[in-house]
Amino acid sequence: MNKKFLQFLFIAVTAGFIFSSCSKDEELTGSGSNDKTQIKLTSSINQVTTRSTAQNTQIEADQQVGLMVTNSTSDYLYNNVQLIADGNGYFNSQTPMYYPADGDNVNLIAYHPYSPTVNNIETTHTFYVEPLQFQKASYLNSDVLYGSVESVSRTAAAVPIQFNHAFSKLTFTVKKGNGATLEGLYAIEVAGLQMGAEVNLLSGVIQPVGEIGTVRAYNVPTPLATDTEVSGAAAIVVPQTTNVGTPLLRILIGQISYLYQPAAPLEFKPGTAYNFNITVNMGGITVTSNIVDWTNGGSIDGDGEMD
Repeated sequence: MNKKFLQFLFIAVTAGFIFSSCSKDEELTGSGSNDKTQIKLTSSINQVTTRSTAQNTQIEADQQVGLMVTNSTSDYLYNNVQLIADGNGYFNSQTPMYYPADGDNVNLIAYHPYSPTVNNIETTHTFYVEPLQFQKASYLNSDVLYGSVESVSRTAAAVPIQFNHAFSKLTFTVKKGNGATLEGLYAIEVAGLQMGAEVNLLSGVIQPVGEIGTVRAYNVPTPLATDTEVSGAAAIVVPQTTNVGTPLLRILIGQISYLYQPAAPLEFKPGTAYNFNITVNMGGITVTSNIVDWTNGGSIDGDGEMD
C-alpha cells in the first residue's frame, strides 16, 4: 500500500466513526422524530381565598395523587399511577409516563387522595372523611379533589390540570357573648353526618354512604381570656342534607359542651364552604352561617344550648 491510499483509508474510517457516533447521540438524547416525550403535569386548586390554613390554592407537599392516562379511544396507557405533590404545583413519580409513539392525543384524569383500589374511571369510588381532622394529615386526606384534561397533544411543557373540591368545607368563627368567655376553647365537632361517599371522578357527582360519625375540626385556635373573637378552624364533610332533631355542632369550652341543632334541614353542597358564626352566651350559643371561599350558597340562623 502506498502512503496516499493509507491516508485515504484513515480518513474514511474516521468519518464513518463520527457519523455513527452522531446518529447514536441523536437516538439517546431525543432529537429524532420518533423520540419519547415524557408526560408532565402542573396543578392548581379551583378556589378563591380561604379562611383555613391548609391546601388553599395548591395541593400540599407530600400529598399523594392518582393519575390515569387514556388515549383517544379510551384505552388505558397508565392506570392509577401514584404522584407525590411538591407543594408548588408539580409532581414526582417513580413511574415515567410518555405520550404515545403514534402521536395520538391523551386524556388525563387525576384525583386526591391516592387510593390503590381505584383502577378505572368508568365506575364510582368510595372516599371517606377522617374523624380526627384536628390532625393536619387527617384534614388533608379528607379533602377529595378531582380534575381532568381531555385531548392533550404531545408537548414537552407541563400540562396544567385544575382540581375541584368534591366535598364540603365548614369553617367557624367563635365570638364572645353575654356572660361567657372563650378561654378554654379546645374543640369544635361536627356530628350527625354520614362519613363516606361514592364519587364519580369525572363529573364529581356525590352519593353519601356509610355510617354516621363525628368530625373534630382542624386548626381550632386557643383563645386568651381577653379574646372576643377567634377564627380559622375548619372541617371537611361529605355533601348531604342534615337531619332535623340531630345536633350538628358541639363547641367544647373547658368543662362545658355547647350544642347547635338546626331547626330545619341544612344542605351541604359539593365544592361549597360554609362559615358558621358562633356566639357563646352564658345560657347557650347563637349560630348564623354564610357561604365562603369555594362557591357561594346561603345563610343560616339558629340557637344552641349547653349540653
